[in-house]
Amino acid sequence: MKIKKVKLYRFDELSEEAKEGAMEEVAEEATNWDWYTTIEDEFKEKMYNKYGCNVDDIYFTDFYGQGTGACFKGEICMGDYLKKTRRKHIYPNLSKYLKYYNTIIKIEPGRREYEMTFEDEGCFTDSEKQGEEYDDLLDEIKETCEEEADNLFKELQEEYEYLLSEENIKDFCLSNEILFYEDGRLPNF
Repeated sequence: MKIKKVKLYRFDELSEEAKEGAMEEVAEEATNWDWYTTIEDEFKEKMYNKYGCNVDDIYFTDFYGQGTGACFKGEICMGDYLKKTRRKHIYPNLSKYLKYYNTIIKIEPGRREYEMTFEDEGCFTDSEKQGEEYDDLLDEIKETCEEEADNLFKELQEEYEYLLSEENIKDFCLSNEILFYEDGRLPNF
């Protein structure tokens, strides 16, 4: 058996050039877990508490390509939305119907991951739907959901960028006692 001594360094002992290499080596480990779970759980809770929207699934793309974004799958009851947002007075005629027929809007991912489509499953007849209030409320709900999905994506991106930041990687390496060769490579033993 051969024994070979190798000198290893903590992240804070590396040269600036070696730190860059070490950051690339460790970056995958820093994001190789479900880091987004807390953000998703908080989003689901916020959407229900603020709008009465039940979010089932959340989808998001990478953060640096073309066509990036977030969307979600779920449903929202028009009547619950009006109650939670305190906007019944803006839609007085529609509010009367929603007391008895709480129309459900299904929210589904669209053709691209960051788009959403909306489909109502209500009890309204076509003549009741023709009113401006219905269309205006549906547009408002769509806009609200899309804005919240955009905000979610920004929050996810900020967290991801933090996880890949030098500050976080340094803390990750020090707290997990990760050691490197002098050039910033990880030893493979």
